[in-house]
Amino acid sequence: LEFAGFRLTGKQFAAIPADARDWRWSEVLGLYLGVANGQLRYFDEAGQLVPTPAEAAKWEHQQREQERQRAEQERQRAERLAQRLRELGVEPD
Repeated sequence: LEFAGFRLTGKQFAAIPADARDWRWSEVLGLYLGVANGQLRYFDEAGQLVPTPAEAAKWEHQQREQERQRAEQERQRAERLAQRLRELGVEPD
């Protein structure tokens, strides 16, 4: 996949030069445009890929699922500790 970018300067379009990565900086967007995995994508000033809405939603879902699993593991751990205290004759509450 190849692409070119142009910027309107006055009444003429001027080509946006590519950097060493073959990305082009959009002053309007404040982002780079470049090719990643055969797709035209946005990159921030640090060169980090800007996720698509679908990618962002998937990442958020994964984060929530990991947090849910951590909370469940902690609940199970607390229950095991409470059971052990009861076995020792101590009421955990």
